[in-house]
Amino acid sequence: MPSTNLVSEDELDALGAEALRADDPGPILTELLDIIERGRLADPASEGYALELAAEISQWQGDLDTALELVERALSGARASGEQQGYPRALRAEILVQLGREDEGMSELDALRPLLVTDPSAVDYLSDTLEACDRAELAEQWLTEAMWVVLARCQDGDGTDEAGEESADAAVLAALARHRHALRRELDLEPDELDEVAEELADDADDADDSGEVEEPELYGLDSLDSDEFTLVYWPRAEFDRLTEEWPELATVTGPSWDDHRMWTERALTAYAEQGVRHLHLVAGSAADVLAFVAERDAADDLELVDEYGELLAEQEGGTRWPPERDDDCWCGSASRYEDCCLLRSRVE
Repeated sequence: MPSTNLVSEDELDALGAEALRADDPGPILTELLDIIERGRLADPASEGYALELAAEISQWQGDLDTALELVERALSGARASGEQQGYPRALRAEILVQLGREDEGMSELDALRPLLVTDPSAVDYLSDTLEACDRAELAEQWLTEAMWVVLARCQDGDGTDEAGEESADAAVLAALARHRHALRRELDLEPDELDEVAEELADDADDADDSGEVEEPELYGLDSLDSDEFTLVYWPRAEFDRLTEEWPELATVTGPSWDDHRMWTERALTAYAEQGVRHLHLVAGSAADVLAFVAERDAADDLELVDEYGELLAEQEGGTRWPPERDDDCWCGSASRYEDCCLLRSRVE
């Protein structure tokens, strides 16, 4: 019997992540459509988001006609409620291009192009959409032109608003610089003066974040992953305790606590899954082995050797497939169900 429980936006997020990881996302799509059609959303305003998720899953399955129908429903609702329409319009454009209706799709993206100089989120989804449409060179051109426009505006200010917070222009510039810099590396283009600006902005952000607290690490390189498989090293509880006791500085890599380490690992795997990596595995690290590995080598930065150890370990062992089934034991070794342990832990902000 179908469930009648109301579904929150966080639970929609979880369904979307689960669909990305699933070999067959069809049952998840069926569940999502049931939630929409039977009015089971805790917040009716989430319907557009749910429809976008359903459209994306249909797109992944290759059912482009259904994907187009669903995203157009999302757009219709957004227009009626006055909500932002940028992302669903970009998704619709991508689907149109995939359907062979390139003129329509590219015309829609061109209409969204002005958002590149005003909306940081638009920088994300427009550049990603252009790349998905095999227009990486065009994306680089648009990002370059937008970055010059925003740079010119920023020259008259210090990057903050009246309250001392980061200004809208500064946020847009940071997004443009980050995406453009990564895209130019993927296109194997020679660094230019805007790449230098991107590196300066990244350095400034690192300096601003250097408050002495351990921050969750960025997952660099996700946008350029071209493999369908990835193995991530994690530290079981006993290994984590020994490693961080003997090497406290490693907290910047492992997380300051066992709970943080499990949360970071689960979030990292989810992020890789969202980038399309479908075969993910975990392999357990050994404190004794990594300490010996580092001791045997001479390096300016010992923390880099931890990454090297992890890469070698991942190559040598197949590891445990991730994610487990919801009712299976969690991968972290806690003996709790995955659904009640790291799957839940990863959603805690």
